[in-house]
Amino acid sequence: MRAVVRGDPALAPDVAAMSRSDWAEFIRLAQGHGILPIAWVALRPFVARLGAEAAAELKVAYEANARRNLLLVGELRGVLRALHEVGITAVPWKGLVLAQRAYGDVALRQFFDLDLLVRRSQVAAARDVLGTLGFTPEKQMTDIEQETYVDHQGELELVRQADGLWLEIHSAIMPTYYGRGTSSAELWRRVVMVELARGTVPCLDIADELEALCVHGSKHRWERLAWVLDVAMLARAMEQVDWARLMAAATDHGTLRMVRIGLLLAVDLCGAPIPADMAAAARSDGVARRLAHDATAALFDPRPSRFDALVFHARMRERARDQLLYLLSVAFTPSGADWEALHLPRQLFPLYALTRPVRLAIKYGRRLASPPRG
Repeated sequence: MRAVVRGDPALAPDVAAMSRSDWAEFIRLAQGHGILPIAWVALRPFVARLGAEAAAELKVAYEANARRNLLLVGELRGVLRALHEVGITAVPWKGLVLAQRAYGDVALRQFFDLDLLVRRSQVAAARDVLGTLGFTPEKQMTDIEQETYVDHQGELELVRQADGLWLEIHSAIMPTYYGRGTSSAELWRRVVMVELARGTVPCLDIADELEALCVHGSKHRWERLAWVLDVAMLARAMEQVDWARLMAAATDHGTLRMVRIGLLLAVDLCGAPIPADMAAAARSDGVARRLAHDATAALFDPRPSRFDALVFHARMRERARDQLLYLLSVAFTPSGADWEALHLPRQLFPLYALTRPVRLAIKYGRRLASPPRG
């Protein structure tokens, strides 16, 4: 799998040696890790050695993803147009824009939903506009609860029941419980226009996007190879001045270790062209190096637990105060599940900070008290 991601020209002997069951497992892993389109492109030169069944399955999956992504280009344009008509500017990130910008082709990236950055003051209005297009909030909350939820999480998840398409409205690229991060005001000042399927759309500055990808991957403990590949592919488009801005911004925002973890994974797993001095600085961070090692080990042998995630998320912050704030926020900041489990009037919202630890204690206490299965 790593050789496929790296585009290793010495793949031929390995490809020829794989059995039908090996290919079935490879395709399952590629699909789960979100790299199936790029896997087909890397393996297409060896199609004669793949075997008819594996080649056909990879090709069909690639073409299906390409058709879906082209349809999503139309969906994205419709969403942006509807928001623009009422004076709301939305910036798409990840998804299609990243596919075009980093991979050079919208067909080469596999993704699940549409992500839009919207100014915090316009989130509610954007939600209402998207409601006319069939998108409704995934979590059942009152308007007041939803406002507080967005303040904490920096996003609002919507889903279109007609076809299951998810769309996330982001007011920030980082939940408040991970620290200050990059303010949305900073992001908006540096927005640029990029080409997308014979048109242009607004997009994050390339250094901001790479930082955002490293934050996103670290938030999810780099559980999918696609997130590592995104960093590696976007790194190819970075100029020296972009790298300098990235490092300065990450240092200021307290996301430096998250960026270093992303860069180490991109170099080691995908052979990303990272400047030598920055790769060396990342390796000099022993904690970043250890977390990258743990993430690599978990890619194909995932045994996640709530405690594993807690430790990873605390250690991925290089500043002690950010680590402490994260641990306190985990214990006392209400999540979507807390809002859905208990509806309190606005004047009693501070009580969520007390009910959350009780809910967590009950939830995980039951799991610990339950006898192990098997």
